[in-house]
Amino acid sequence: MFKKYTSLDELEEAIRKYINYYNTERTKDKQKNVLDQLL
Repeated sequence: MFKKYTSLDELEEAIRKYINYYNTERTKDKQKNVLDQLL
């Protein structure tokens, strides 16, 4: 499941992509609610 990374930069990039994806998916679900609260 886990691939071996040759450098910390590569690992960091993979983590950033995962976090980005995770936040995007969560945001899609909650975006409308958040906007309604702000307005």
